[in-house]
Amino acid sequence: MSYSAMVIEKLEAIFGREKPEVRIASTIVAYVTEHGDSVHHINLAFVKNLCKLPNTAHVDVSVLKALQALAGDAIGYLSVGFEYVDNNEEIHNISRAEFSGAIYDSIDPISGERADDLAERVLIFYFPDKTFPMRLLHT
Repeated sequence: MSYSAMVIEKLEAIFGREKPEVRIASTIVAYVTEHGDSVHHINLAFVKNLCKLPNTAHVDVSVLKALQALAGDAIGYLSVGFEYVDNNEEIHNISRAEFSGAIYDSIDPISGERADDLAERVLIFYFPDKTFPMRLLHT
């Protein structure tokens, strides 16, 4: 059985065979498999475009559930990254601690100053986990 098939089997066990999260995750896995090392940044908008999904809150929840399952300890296919988009639209990679400080304390991760508009400027993204399939094989 291929690693991709093992991932899909785990997702079916988590969500159920006919759930949209399984189809979404399968599309992500197929894309990453096809494009290999050129995949560095997977986010909500990218997945909705890739899967040709409508822009609704219900779809957003399904996409995020699929991404979280792929990044979770049971599968380990994706890793989580954090980024900050500054006022000049420049993107900065930030740490989990900086992300948390921005979300919970309204602290700008670059300047360290208090800011009120950070919810739209600190973002989560995903990328292929270089340790895959080791976590998958040990669960």
